[in-house]
Amino acid sequence: MQIEELERRLPNGFHDALMSKISIDYVRQQLELSLQVLVGSPEAASHEEREQRRPCTLTLSGLQQCAIEAGDPKSTRTSSLGLLIDVGTGSVSSSSFTLPDTIDPAFSFWIYVREWNAFIYVTAEDADLTWLDA
Repeated sequence: MQIEELERRLPNGFHDALMSKISIDYVRQQLELSLQVLVGSPEAASHEEREQRRPCTLTLSGLQQCAIEAGDPKSTRTSSLGLLIDVGTGSVSSSSFTLPDTIDPAFSFWIYVREWNAFIYVTAEDADLTWLDA
């Protein structure tokens, strides 16, 4: 599945998800992200309900590229749960990095890491989400 289709299935997409781990298996051409995805409703009555998160693993198969920009060396983490991220597609006007053209079924996207003020660029063929709730 394409990353955009997977994101549409989530209540808030990957907006303000927390990333605690990134793992690349070059032999299997696979990237895994450990995330806490925001599943609370913005209209919920309490702050806790609005900020409710659910742990999951985002697995990207058919990995063709993963490029991580150098982050701001003066940055600090603001959460013990992970780094605050957003995900998007298309060009990033503030970056000199250009996502490569893709051939179906591959897709390219970026992950913005707020604490680093930097991007991770990924090209892969399939995205899958596994919930980790007990």
